[in-house]
Amino acid sequence: MSFMQTGGARLGRNFWWSINWTWPFATIEIDSDALTIRVPGATHRLPRANVRSVALWGPDWAPPGFSGIVVGHDLAELPPYVLFWSFRRPALVEALQAAGYSIFR
Repeated sequence: MSFMQTGGARLGRNFWWSINWTWPFATIEIDSDALTIRVPGATHRLPRANVRSVALWGPDWAPPGFSGIVVGHDLAELPPYVLFWSFRRPALVEALQAAGYSIFR
């Protein structure tokens, strides 16, 4: 069973050197074997074996859209910086934990 959420994404070398897609132009799909981030023109699948970390981004008190997750990975074909931000981060975190991903602060 998978979880899908619409939000925004930033992909690139780092936060400043990246391309940003605002809501509603990005989605994340979470299941136990992969994270899949879709933006216009591209689908990025991160197999669980290649996900090195999932860290919270932004403070808990941030207004909607200013908090999300940063996914660390070791896939050479994907940009090194992968940020997905959401208006509903608590539901996103709950789905990640239910799928067996550890979340770091």
